[in-house]
Amino acid sequence: MNVTTNQINNLPPEQQAIQNKCFHPSGTFVEFPIEDVGTSIPARFEKVVRMYSDRIAVETDNECVTYEALNRSANRLANVILAERGANDSPIAVILPLGIAQTVAILGVLKAGKMFLLQDPNRADDELSHILADAQVKLILTTKRIQKDWHDVANLNVRVIDIQNATDTGNDQNPAVHLIPDSGAYIKYTSGSSARSKGVVIPHRTILHGVMSYTNSCHFCSEDRSAQIGGNTIRRLFFVHLLNGATLCPFDIGSEGIHGLASWMERHEITMCRSFPGVFRLFVNSLSGNERFPKLRMVRLSGEPMYGSDVKSFKKYFSSDCVMIHSYASSETGIISSYYLDHSTSIIGHRVPVGYPEKGKEVSIIDDAGNEIPAGQPGEIVVKSRFLSSGYWRRGNENTLNFQLSRENPQNKIYRTGDLGQLSADGCLTLLGRKDDRVKIRNFRVDISEIEGKLAEHPEIKLAVVTAKEDSPGDIRLIAYFVARSQPAPTVTALREFLGAALPLYMVPAVFVAMPEMPMTPTGKINRRGLPEPGKSRPNLATPFVQPTTDVERKLTAVWQEVLALDEVGIHDNFFELGGHSLAATRIIARTIKTFQFDLPIKALFDSPTVADMAVLISQNQSKRANQKSLAQLLRELEAMSDDEAERTAVTTPRRDSADGSQ
Repeated sequence: MNVTTNQINNLPPEQQAIQNKCFHPSGTFVEFPIEDVGTSIPARFEKVVRMYSDRIAVETDNECVTYEALNRSANRLANVILAERGANDSPIAVILPLGIAQTVAILGVLKAGKMFLLQDPNRADDELSHILADAQVKLILTTKRIQKDWHDVANLNVRVIDIQNATDTGNDQNPAVHLIPDSGAYIKYTSGSSARSKGVVIPHRTILHGVMSYTNSCHFCSEDRSAQIGGNTIRRLFFVHLLNGATLCPFDIGSEGIHGLASWMERHEITMCRSFPGVFRLFVNSLSGNERFPKLRMVRLSGEPMYGSDVKSFKKYFSSDCVMIHSYASSETGIISSYYLDHSTSIIGHRVPVGYPEKGKEVSIIDDAGNEIPAGQPGEIVVKSRFLSSGYWRRGNENTLNFQLSRENPQNKIYRTGDLGQLSADGCLTLLGRKDDRVKIRNFRVDISEIEGKLAEHPEIKLAVVTAKEDSPGDIRLIAYFVARSQPAPTVTALREFLGAALPLYMVPAVFVAMPEMPMTPTGKINRRGLPEPGKSRPNLATPFVQPTTDVERKLTAVWQEVLALDEVGIHDNFFELGGHSLAATRIIARTIKTFQFDLPIKALFDSPTVADMAVLISQNQSKRANQKSLAQLLRELEAMSDDEAERTAVTTPRRDSADGSQ
């Protein structure tokens, strides 16, 4: 066993101790040399084939392939591609499901000296059409089993090659193609609507550096068996296993479902597992507690926020010999930082840090003016490294804006991530969410990830997502979507009380939507754009629904329904539990004053949080009819009330205990 140098910059002793546990039980480990970073993926792969020719490279439930056989199939395909495309450098689309054929296609494209563009065959045709056109794809590798007219989907003059026919026979020798390390290996389109997504070009050097860092920090070896969990997407683990002689085991959640994952992992003796926190939550929520994963030595999560509740789940269901790693990465940068956890790790607060920068990556925090700010202060995360993306495919202006050359070292690029974070005094990075996710709710800055983290701690919630929706200019409300562990789902009343005990009122979502399951992207992340509109139905409250019986109650109910955009409102329903907030309260007050023409202090109305309460208040004060002058003055006060004033009035006004139907 070779001992590698530390691949993370300046790890503190407790982190170093956990990292040192990351060894396969066999003790087998060969350090990934820095020299190989300056070659190419095919060169490193062919070196691995010579070392591990008879080892299994890819294994599914139905088939497997050795490194030697995989190399020969990829060579046949590469020679077909060279005959078809020659020196043309346009990317080649690989549209195949997870499995051996997909792996052959990716290696074949790289061995031909081309860039590949991997796409899910189940992706919507309009999205595929946009991406294929934007990438200027001229050749598609697929299979006849996928029943699509690719010429129609691509809306281009494309050539389509059936992967099976191209690999059955032909020249299976390594093509004599010379690649420089900075050549593009593949294009990955960023998440987002197809109209806004853009292709990130990933060069060979960047991939190989990521593989080296991953290999040497986790002591990845040929004895490891890695789970490729998720949909149709390329992740670093794909190359880590191929360039180390390990075995890759693909598992497509989209077609197989999460409930079969545990038995599949046991059956394939998985040692390394990498996925997203959202998939991890789905997985642990499917476990009974009787499962055993004796071979599993590492769980690595990245791509989404990770919370203290995830660490608790890890400790509950996985062996004390297993290590968890929380990584921070992006398509443009590769892995930026990592944080190591085991059963002895304690998390303070709800956020799990993303840890310490990888070797070869320099992290700093800047303010809005671009000035570097000291430790402990939040700002935008900036990464400086030689090992970043080449830039965006066919996006010259955006490359200039997002990727800048370092003045100190022209080989280094500087990338502004658009993420918010802060560094501790010892260099540990905590991710605070996207700049886009920091929204203003009635003049208060809100971190959506903080609300999600707290909601994830509720014992009856399996998954939770919070979004911000602007119903009208300046009127933004928070919407929480959640999947309950069991039925009946917790009421809005219970969820508001749970969050209200830890968060200020303006951070408690206005609307809670119970979901049978979360929509997922092909990569295994929660698809926020696929979340439904909350609708106009009355929320699930602890308070029973009671219809209005008096004329005053009916008029008030009509006002509440209109302002709150609900189909029905019960007379004992709490205004805030219905999704109301301070600005909506001022609108209801204004309409109530106009409707009933009476003079009453504004604060008194804030103290009547139900239709029934407000109806009693109106009935008791019918003699206090307002003259036109005082009525106009009341309405002017309401119109002049700022967001802050309305919020303070709502917060400081005492509200009755929820046991009687109020908050």
